[in-house]
Amino acid sequence: GGEVHLLWGNRDFLLDERVAEEAGATLHGDALVGVDAQGQRTLFVHGDELCTLDTSYQRLRRFLRSRVITGGLLSLPLFVSLWLARRLRNESKRAVNSKAPEEMAMQEEVVASLCRAHSSNSLVCGHAHRWRDQTVAGSFRWIVLDAFGGELDSVCVDPSGQLVGAPSGFVAAVS
Repeated sequence: GGEVHLLWGNRDFLLDERVAEEAGATLHGDALVGVDAQGQRTLFVHGDELCTLDTSYQRLRRFLRSRVITGGLLSLPLFVSLWLARRLRNESKRAVNSKAPEEMAMQEEVVASLCRAHSSNSLVCGHAHRWRDQTVAGSFRWIVLDAFGGELDSVCVDPSGQLVGAPSGFVAAVS
């Protein structure tokens, strides 16, 4: 009886409207703004866009998500696409192992900037998968979810309209 909303992650950006439709979901691409009953706006993003100090990753992200590349990748035979995906994933693992943690860290000022740009009070993301619930720039709430199966891998809206960490396996809809 609920709705399913999809956002792209760092490796599933090739999901398209056709896939979403077949799954009975709505695809939002990079961002979704939810509004609760009190009019509070929450921005949902994957989180990799917050890692702006990792310039090589951000450059690759822009390249892979360009229309020319996504259109080309979707037209390749499946075995070629799978080979390319495995190769990119292996290269990604090598690159991550060679970078300093601070280079890959999410940046608080980007959280505040995105909240302002989307007129949102809060931002919820994953990517780093280390639970966090903090205030940024004095007024924006930033929640980072655990990985799936982690202790706090989702959020829900409580009766007062507040976002709260939800135990693993909890599924909530935000309209």
